[in-house]
Amino acid sequence: MALAATSAAIALSIGSAFSGTRDTSSSGATVQGGDTGWQTAYDAIRMAVETIKESSDLFLPLKAVVGAISVFMKNYDVSVSSL
Repeated sequence: MALAATSAAIALSIGSAFSGTRDTSSSGATVQGGDTGWQTAYDAIRMAVETIKESSDLFLPLKAVVGAISVFMKNYDVSVSSL
């Protein structure tokens, strides 16, 4: 369970560190406050976590860890949406 808490804490710190970053494309255009790729990566990881959670019935420790990560990600989503 400590691994799940540590992983979620790292994910939360990465997500909050890049929430207001500026991204510069190869053409030199700057995107501010938009999707810098971190949101896309977060969404992909969230989908993978949910898929693994639903399909890991044979390996219960994995299901427990992924379930805990899923709870942390949902709490993070709620806290970000309330800002």
